[in-house]
Amino acid sequence: MRPLTVLVFLSSLFLSVHSLKCYRGSKDSQQLEQCDKEVTFCYKTKMKVSKIMGYDYGCDVVGFCRANGEVEAKFPDEMKVKFNCCSADRCNGSSKIGMPALLVAVALVVMSVL
Repeated sequence: MRPLTVLVFLSSLFLSVHSLKCYRGSKDSQQLEQCDKEVTFCYKTKMKVSKIMGYDYGCDVVGFCRANGEVEAKFPDEMKVKFNCCSADRCNGSSKIGMPALLVAVALVVMSVL
């Protein structure tokens, strides 16, 4: 394969792997923020006490980013809060590149074999 083809192949492969990983829920996508920036969730890290509906919570929260851009976070006291996940939009946007990039990588391999 020519150097340019190899470069395109590798970049396509990287894009597809990165975006599909992001879509599945990487550490980046689980570092979530509420749209109005009142509450910040940190993936597997202690966070500052945040005010949610008038109550103070010292939270060690694992949030799950859904494909529709929402997150469901489970608090230590078993209270569940559901709100819009803004940083998921970035993640969902990159997931749209995943399949085309993977197809380009596969097409390049097929072309080089033929």
